[in-house]
Amino acid sequence: MVRRDFFAAWLAFAFIATGPAGDVYEERATITLDADGKSYSKRFVLRYPDDAAGWNGRLVIGAHGGSGGDNYSRDGQVIGTDEVSLDDVIGDHAVAKGFAYASVDRDGIGGSAEGLNLTKEFASRMRAHVFEKLGREVEFTYLAGLSMGGVIARYAAEDQTTPFDGVLIIVGGGGDVAASRARSKKMAELWPRIDRIDAEAYAQVVGTPVQAQRFWPFMGTSSVGRAEGNVRDDTTGAVVVPTIEVAGTYDDFVYPEILVYKEKVRVHGASDRHRLYEVEGAWHISNDDDAISSFQFVGSRMGLSEATLDAMATGASYLPTVHDSLLLLDAWVSRGELPPPDRSLREGTSLLL
Repeated sequence: MVRRDFFAAWLAFAFIATGPAGDVYEERATITLDADGKSYSKRFVLRYPDDAAGWNGRLVIGAHGGSGGDNYSRDGQVIGTDEVSLDDVIGDHAVAKGFAYASVDRDGIGGSAEGLNLTKEFASRMRAHVFEKLGREVEFTYLAGLSMGGVIARYAAEDQTTPFDGVLIIVGGGGDVAASRARSKKMAELWPRIDRIDAEAYAQVVGTPVQAQRFWPFMGTSSVGRAEGNVRDDTTGAVVVPTIEVAGTYDDFVYPEILVYKEKVRVHGASDRHRLYEVEGAWHISNDDDAISSFQFVGSRMGLSEATLDAMATGASYLPTVHDSLLLLDAWVSRGELPPPDRSLREGTSLLL
């Protein structure tokens, strides 16, 4: 069944689709958001169980990686835009479990204070719209951010006025700006002569084991001429809401700084509000995330070999850990059930046992 709804605030296309959990209501639209004295027009998606009785009262806001815009196939064809880029990471799972889910394509705004304020305003608008559609207030709102969206999620977890009841950080940047800049600078210096450098020595610099070296060319090549990194505002580790973080041990984008951030959390006495789950052998993009193709396309433009592009899809999957973490976060926030302690786990190992 297809239903088209047009209304004043948004130009929206809405329809009912049958998914793994039954009928799901979806809106794909453009929304005008006002934040920091600016007005933004952005694409968004909103989904929830079509039967209001099947909604669990929770809303998950997805903060995508990068700065938004188009997604690509490996050969450079546009295959989507970033408001739906987290569907396979968290969105589809959330709706299947009874959550409402919404994400906005920031389209030009990365992991910054501006990105945080835009995301907070979007969350406020979505809470109001879900109430209008489903007839009851959102009980709990969660933010799930990946990579650059994880920077926004990290900022939100430390924000004294955060509108989020809990935060899920997925391979998130922003763990520590100084450490990231220092590591990027060393990588930029060493990568042009990587063939003459001992692999163990480079592993010490990049922060992932030698077994992860098939992933090194992407970050090594991109670090040359870009040693300063993308994140400007540092984090403290003083999280104020329950926060779960998922990392990959082969992730040379952010893993070393995630470990630094964990120490920041400890120093600030916030360990009781933070968990870190490390998936062994997982790279920055999970092997079952369709974002792999965009990274392969970018890698091809950087001149990486076909073998290197193929290797980018050979890491472990961290999506099962992300999916478990959402349920653990909800139980932590809504019922006070503490999640398991920090741990390193193999691909597919359940956290719910």
